[in-house]
Amino acid sequence: MIICHDPKFVYYAPPKTGTTTLDTIFRERGFIGTKERDDKHRITDAVALASQGYHFFITIRNPFTRLVSCWRYIQVRKQWSTIPHQVMHEELSGVSFRDFVLNTNWSVEPLANMLRPQTDYLKAMPICHQMIRMESFDQGVRALPFLPNDQAVPFKNSTVGDTADKHYGLQVAQHVADFYRDDFQAFGYSQHDWMKR
Repeated sequence: MIICHDPKFVYYAPPKTGTTTLDTIFRERGFIGTKERDDKHRITDAVALASQGYHFFITIRNPFTRLVSCWRYIQVRKQWSTIPHQVMHEELSGVSFRDFVLNTNWSVEPLANMLRPQTDYLKAMPICHQMIRMESFDQGVRALPFLPNDQAVPFKNSTVGDTADKHYGLQVAQHVADFYRDDFQAFGYSQHDWMKR
């Protein structure tokens, strides 16, 4: 979660939903510093800010493509800031996407935080003024009330061009659909979307 006091906003940031891009924009505009970046994925109590005119928003993404992005991120990133993250990388480096889905314990940190359903973040929000979908990211970012509507959006996602369908089969897709059932229902994504991506 990112809290900014000038301008007033609270950003709930599920990993792999465009958070690096927004982080870059907010830094370039001087909205945030190092501490906020370190805390950005934590869910904390922001109820007190809801009555003070803060704009609450969240970024979301199709669970199928989000999971591919998480898996690829673990595979390709070489430098990790913490020992648990480095251990996670070493244990999962070279693991196929199928094994990552079907044979990996997702309840162990830091993986559990990376893969947490996006609806968990919504449950923690006292209010949500705006949801920015990864599928229409530029448009959503430009609709933020504290940014100009011609804001340049530096897209930094390393999985652009990587299609979900080459990673999924029926068994893997069903496992993901079951795990992220609430995300599919809450955000209107189809559990058959993996076949179209």
